[in-house]
Amino acid sequence: MIPTPKIKLAVLALVCVVLGGPSAGSASTPTKPDIISGPASSTNATDATIFFTSPPDAVSFTCTLDDLAPESCTSPWTHSSLDEGLHSFSVQAEDGVSPPSEPASWTWTVDTTPPSLPGDKTAEATSPLGTPVTFSATDNFDPPPDLSCSPSSGSLFDLGPPTSVDCTATDAAGNHSSGSFTVTVVDTTKPVLSPHAKKIVKVPDSVSETVVQYDLPLATDNGDPAPVVSCTPSSGSIFKLGSTTVTCSAVDASGNHSASRRFDVVVQHGPTPAVPVLTSNVGALTNNTNAAFSFGTSDGASLACKLDRPSGPGTFASCTTQQTYTQLGDGSYLFTVQATNSIGNISVANFSWVVDTTPPGQVRQLRSTFGNGWVRLSWRNPTDVDYKRVLIWRRKVGASSWGFLATRKGKTTFLDDPVPNDTRFEYRLRSVDRAQNASPGARIEGRASRILKPAFGSLHNSSPLVDWTFVRDAAFFNLQLWRDGRKILSVWPVRSAKRLPANWSFNGKRYSLRSDRYRVYVWAAFGSRPHTHYGPLLGWTEFRMK
Repeated sequence: MIPTPKIKLAVLALVCVVLGGPSAGSASTPTKPDIISGPASSTNATDATIFFTSPPDAVSFTCTLDDLAPESCTSPWTHSSLDEGLHSFSVQAEDGVSPPSEPASWTWTVDTTPPSLPGDKTAEATSPLGTPVTFSATDNFDPPPDLSCSPSSGSLFDLGPPTSVDCTATDAAGNHSSGSFTVTVVDTTKPVLSPHAKKIVKVPDSVSETVVQYDLPLATDNGDPAPVVSCTPSSGSIFKLGSTTVTCSAVDASGNHSASRRFDVVVQHGPTPAVPVLTSNVGALTNNTNAAFSFGTSDGASLACKLDRPSGPGTFASCTTQQTYTQLGDGSYLFTVQATNSIGNISVANFSWVVDTTPPGQVRQLRSTFGNGWVRLSWRNPTDVDYKRVLIWRRKVGASSWGFLATRKGKTTFLDDPVPNDTRFEYRLRSVDRAQNASPGARIEGRASRILKPAFGSLHNSSPLVDWTFVRDAAFFNLQLWRDGRKILSVWPVRSAKRLPANWSFNGKRYSLRSDRYRVYVWAAFGSRPHTHYGPLLGWTEFRMK
């Protein structure tokens, strides 16, 4: 009789077991241990202690540190006198029969070297209103150590003697450095003189010379708000009949001298042509790099035009009724149309303007604070002398479009109220100057919540304090801590604050605040313990441990 397929399979399986066939080596490996706690991801401790679980099917354990030979071990595993640098630990469970389990791993960095403070800094002045100077600390393992300074990085520093800055730097391992350095703002840039219009004075036919008063050219400088301008011949001098060239220069408070500028003082008598009628398509301050002018005269005088540029004076050339200039760079310009009659007397019409296509600086030291249903932004305005206002937008994190919120001119704070709790928003601030140039957007997140601490996304070296707004009539609260989608702690504080423990037991397992991401939830409880009922979720937040 031929066996059925089931009987065949049973017979084959029995043969395999007895004879040591393919199934003999298929025993499952022991359960992989779970590392409960270990050194922080960055630490200045040269000793390490690691706790791991003991699976029920494990008989012994093998531990490996870095590139050393594996050794038998038990929990807790300890090691001392570790060198600076990255270390890795792994543990495998063994049952004496099967191959070892998959390794559970833990990595950390030992860093015993304090961070280095910034050195003395020299910065070129950028504005008469002050020069923002930034600085940072350096570290052998932690690229951006925390730096607390007075004055803080990004503060304004004045032109002149060195300013002492006191700082404390702290790296991720908890090493500290304290000390001071100096910031010196210097001005080595020459002031700039704007073009000056021709000065025309008409005198009686019997007069051959006269006293002429004229305005000084405008001078600008990166560090001095009022450079000293001097001209030869000076205003108030005697000028003879005809054309006299006046040469001007400026010097700033640091002793830098500008390039010279020249203009003419014309003393004439007799009939003069009518002043040309001049119109322009640009304003006195513009970010338009093209300019067009229309002009004309009513008495048949000949016309000539000239454009004085930031780089130097132009020359007169015959023109008719229109003149256009394109691709103009930043700086001060002076357009002049000159009418000349048959006896050589002149009259002029001028238009001066400034082309500014340079965006202002971004707002500085942008921060956000929050509370129950509100987010407050604070910042420092840029130091550009032509700064005008700040524009503020908002969008939900992950959304594609921005919504305009507000304009701020002199104020440096904005309260966004109300906003939904526990919702992440991104704010964008752009500063705008008088020429309508806008800076790139400075961005920051804000998230209103009744959970006040730890701030969403914050990074911590030690156990953080969880703080939340108190709820009237609440008998106590339930605080839950979650990691990797699992609840690992549940406590019932009476007050509206609780510092998380560094190590604890929950549901029969040991836990610690290891380097990872955590989520906190809080509920308010009402009534006595036997009759407790919980309100809706008060709020939640996330934080990370180094």
